[in-house]
Amino acid sequence: MQDFQDRDLGFAVVRRAPDGIVEVRFSPGTIVDVTEMHGILDAQNPHRPDGSLVLTLVDARTVRTMTRAAQDLSAKEPARGVAILVGNPVSVMLGNIFLAVSKPTYPSRLFRSEPEARAWLLSLDQP
Repeated sequence: MQDFQDRDLGFAVVRRAPDGIVEVRFSPGTIVDVTEMHGILDAQNPHRPDGSLVLTLVDARTVRTMTRAAQDLSAKEPARGVAILVGNPVSVMLGNIFLAVSKPTYPSRLFRSEPEARAWLLSLDQP
């Protein structure tokens, strides 16, 4: 994979971890709308130089809310798999709504534990 610089978008940081997983970590209180989602998706593009799909870990524990339009955009974006970290009741609710209503086109699950989320993502690359 090509070199990639961490991207600080102001409302989130997008980076590729040493294990190859793309991490999206939101700033506390972020409201995610279509503009923010386009920024995140654009920041992930350098992770796909060969056209392959990426594994993504989204830390949604500090998100204040996410609009339906942003959820729909995210759900249609090609991905190898997405693990969503949730913690407080708001992030759990947002995660459940995203999975139930937007119906992502890729494997996706909610997690409270980052190590479990990473293990699940990496298992998607196993034959």
